[in-house]
Amino acid sequence: MSAAAIATWLDAQTTSLTAGTNLRVGRLPESPDLAAAIFDYSGTQPDFTMGSTWIDWPQYELVVRGPRNGYAEAHTLMDLIRGLLNDAPAGNYSGLTVLRIELVDTPASLPPDANDRPILSTRFTAAIQRS
Repeated sequence: MSAAAIATWLDAQTTSLTAGTNLRVGRLPESPDLAAAIFDYSGTQPDFTMGSTWIDWPQYELVVRGPRNGYAEAHTLMDLIRGLLNDAPAGNYSGLTVLRIELVDTPASLPPDANDRPILSTRFTAAIQRS
């Protein structure tokens, strides 16, 4: 459920995203047209440290949809979110100790949805300390 913590953090960083409206976790609803969703994605095995602490490396998929013929708007929102994630500081994200967030790849263009709206996708990972 760490995707929800990251979405909450993103919501607090910009007025362009509002959790539950144009920023969702786990699904991309039909409206609004310009929207983003974060999905939990398969990560790598944890790193075990001394004692009872370990580092999880979950991955996430970020999907951005633009309005019909709105490829540029979709890219603008994707670039905004990627910039925020790239600059995210270590800290407490809704109870999770996030050590860092790393972008995994560059945005890819997916086929448009049934309403001919452009869709972009990218992945990122986070180092999350657990105990």
